[in-house]
Amino acid sequence: MAIEAAKKVWDFAASLLLVEEAGGKATDFEGKRWTSDTKEYIASNGIVHQDILRLIGKNMKDK
Repeated sequence: MAIEAAKKVWDFAASLLLVEEAGGKATDFEGKRWTSDTKEYIASNGIVHQDILRLIGKNMKDK
């Protein structure tokens, strides 16, 4: 699992593509497919992805 904030797409695009090609999942913090405009992302094995999104969503609402 990785949770990152990156400034530019070239900081993370290759890593996210590798995760997806290996069967994992990579999205923004809202669970949407990452794009070249994505600044924050989550990458996981896919199994725990929804749990991570829920935890992040809950913590972001608490702030």
